[in-house]
Amino acid sequence: MKVLELPSSVEELGMGAFYGSQLESFVIPEKVTTIPTALFQQCEKLRTVYLGTEVGALSAYVFDGCLLEHLYVPVKDFLPMCHDEAFAGMRCSYEECVLHVPAGCKNMYRNGFLWSNFLQIK
Repeated sequence: MKVLELPSSVEELGMGAFYGSQLESFVIPEKVTTIPTALFQQCEKLRTVYLGTEVGALSAYVFDGCLLEHLYVPVKDFLPMCHDEAFAGMRCSYEECVLHVPAGCKNMYRNGFLWSNFLQIK
């Protein structure tokens, strides 16, 4: 499995930085606060993404072309904001992708803009 875990010192990622990569799993460092536009666009093998606890915003087309199966969002003190097109172009459906959230936060995500589209929230 091709996994990329960046150093904890990374605070920012560039737009489309991993476009078309062969990654299967990715861990976003804790200090990253914004997921930029098209970060994983056309990463057809990407199945699992772990966001950091400081992520406050997801930009457009982050997972465009991805067949995401698991998205881990450990943010519990606030609901990360999503651009209208944050999940646009995902090759998987909201029924197939499992959204993993912190204990006690399921209702917050179930009622959140775009997060509520995920049918499997654990």
